Amino acid sequence: MATYTAGSDLLPFRRVKLLAGSTESPYEVVYAGAGELCIGVTGPNAVVYGEMVEVVPIGQVEAFFVEATVVIAYGEALYGDIDGLVTNLPQGVAQLVAVGTNTEEDPAVPATFRHSDEFYSDVSPNPRVEITKTEIAGYSDATTKEFSLNAATGKALAGAGAVKLGANGIDIETSTSYEAARAIDFKTALGALVASIFAQQPLNADNNVLSLQASVCDFICQALLGATVSPGGLAVTLIGAGVVGDDYPPSLAVSSDDSGASRQNLLTAFGIHRADYSDSDGTVSEFRKSISLADDAYLDLPAGLGGGFGVAMIGDAQEYAQFVFSSAGAVTLIAQSANSAASDTDGKLCVFGSSGVVRVKNRLGSELVALIGATFK
Repeated sequence: MATYTAGSDLLPFRRVKLLAGSTESPYEVVYAGAGELCIGVTGPNAVVYGEMVEVVPIGQVEAFFVEATVVIAYGEALYGDIDGLVTNLPQGVAQLVAVGTNTEEDPAVPATFRHSDEFYSDVSPNPRVEITKTEIAGYSDATTKEFSLNAATGKALAGAGAVKLGANGIDIETSTSYEAARAIDFKTALGALVASIFAQQPLNADNNVLSLQASVCDFICQALLGATVSPGGLAVTLIGAGVVGDDYPPSLAVSSDDSGASRQNLLTAFGIHRADYSDSDGTVSEFRKSISLADDAYLDLPAGLGGGFGVAMIGDAQEYAQFVFSSAGAVTLIAQSANSAASDTDGKLCVFGSSGVVRVKNRLGSELVALIGATFK
């Protein structure tokens, strides 16, 4: 039992709350109204205003009596009603559970704060924390679960369910737009940005997924470049792919600053080593590929390239062709071996335009390894 000062005449077995603005010692308590949470239930003796009153506090394990406005069945959830009474009709949140029954003639029902299903914290239903048999959960309003920890699965949720921690790892849901806010920022204790993981937009050809700031990634750059890098000299950015096999394969780019200027791709993907060089005047890109081509097999350069130039060699310098091409895929040979052609011709190394792309085709009669490179804008 806890002792308080009666802020009004109080009957036995009634829910009470602290009286706002009370200056008495101990604090004054008055009846909790319908739907209001309480700090406890008055004891078996009626008191008048100003007298000391014994209150069964929230958290007591043993059962006690509380007066109800209706007949209560064993195990029913009890809600706050007027004048500190309880009812089985939902009003606000359930505060107690009946561990016995009552009658109309004897309205006091045995109850406990140790609800078999739920515990509610604080003095207002929302925001609130609920503790059930299997879960601890926090709600920002009546239905929005902001965080939870589940005893049955071990799964933890946060951010209204957008962050999931479970046996399969960590999931963080965010917008699918690259232009949206960063999904994750890693910062030092002083707030300096260390790295960012971005949302990925599948159709965005140049989509940053992971960015490591220049000031903290020099060791990575040194490992990749095999050279000493001055502090803050380079930044690393992982570029996501669009559709697999499209003209923008995944890449690992090293930049001369955090903005991505003068970016160079160091990741070989799909057999293509691609590099992008960017400055205020624009971007120049290139790729290289080694591929074994059977007779009549071919390789198409990625679609959608700007105009550029390239070279193709097949076999041990068996045949070669240097060429220029337009953004529409039209090819012109500028230097070539005897068995090279700018059309689909049997017995030749063929470099020609096909459906808007540059095609390199082996028609020399046997499988050969081809080396192909192109520079484009």
